[in-house]
Amino acid sequence: MVIDAIRSDPEWKNGDYTETPRGWIVGYNILRMMIDSIAALQSEVPDGPAADRFLAVNRATSEHVDANDILYSLKSSFSYNPEPGLSRIEARLFALNFSDDEFNPDRLQVLETVVPKLARGRFIVQEGTPSSPGHFTMTRPDLWATQVAEFMARLGDSTPSSEK
Repeated sequence: MVIDAIRSDPEWKNGDYTETPRGWIVGYNILRMMIDSIAALQSEVPDGPAADRFLAVNRATSEHVDANDILYSLKSSFSYNPEPGLSRIEARLFALNFSDDEFNPDRLQVLETVVPKLARGRFIVQEGTPSSPGHFTMTRPDLWATQVAEFMARLGDSTPSSEK
């Protein structure tokens, strides 16, 4: 929907635009609704005036992001599939997802399926909280820093991960 909103906008001019295409502004609103958790959105946008502020902030934010960069980013994920090469990864890996992330929804069980294929992989799904902003919980280290610190503390340890 975001790609279509950008590409179908005559202001996009096949990527040769000089002002932010309105289609990208609409697309950004779609992304925000996909990325934010429901609880965070309800807290941030409880009524009409708050919705107007939310849309105004989104409009201002989207004007500082290149629509062509977003197209490239979204399109590049269409055929991306690291799974065939995962068993060759030897480095320790820590994957962190958030239960209220609608952009990478945990209910798809991707980490549970993929990370066990890594000899030294570990993952955690951080439970959402009333204040966690879904995908943007990555901007809230107060909610996940402990898990990352524990992983980093083990990086210098030469004990095989299966023995920990």
